[in-house]
Amino acid sequence: MKIKILLCVISVFCAGFPAKAIEQSPLVGSSVLESSRVLKSTPGALISFQAYNSSGSQQFILIIDAASVPSNGAVTLLCPPIPVPALTTVTLPITVAIRATNGIVVANSSTGFVSGSAVLTIGSADCFFKAQIL
Repeated sequence: MKIKILLCVISVFCAGFPAKAIEQSPLVGSSVLESSRVLKSTPGALISFQAYNSSGSQQFILIIDAASVPSNGAVTLLCPPIPVPALTTVTLPITVAIRATNGIVVANSSTGFVSGSAVLTIGSADCFFKAQIL
């Protein structure tokens, strides 16, 4: 029974992607504190994500559908803004790959939603990012 459940979870997680591609997908991340990072500059998918906020205050992590880091203002998000308390690591629980049509960019922001719209107000270089992409 446990094997059937595990296979079911894997098949949902990998929907549309060959198993070999999942196994060989690169892990990308920060080597220094940064405010943003282009995880993938072409269409693809995010299959795991983690961020550490070294700041003394809460901020939001935005995962953006873009090929390069956008300027401050309205952005197209791949998921809702992720609030990250001060000095905290968060892991985004991804059960189905998050697909991006343009690319995948991550950035810290002092804002998440403003008047119902996703808004990037890029923060200081005080985050580490780690992700697995396809």
